[in-house]
Amino acid sequence: MTTEHPDHIHVCPHCGKSTLRTEFPDQYEVWLRCSSCNFFMGMSHEDWHRMENSHNINEKIHKMAKTKENTP
Repeated sequence: MTTEHPDHIHVCPHCGKSTLRTEFPDQYEVWLRCSSCNFFMGMSHEDWHRMENSHNINEKIHKMAKTKENTP
């Protein structure tokens, strides 16, 4: 069962709306899913922990999304 945290809502790097939700499907993985444009990005819990503790988390999410788009 996926756990969603309502206090973990961020700005979507694709549509720019504050509808990007954080989901925790298990103890190893974190999913970011936008309810407005269906953007999806998965990452390790370690990657999320590093970003979550940053003061500019929306910028880091945007940067990671761009990096993943350009990775074959």
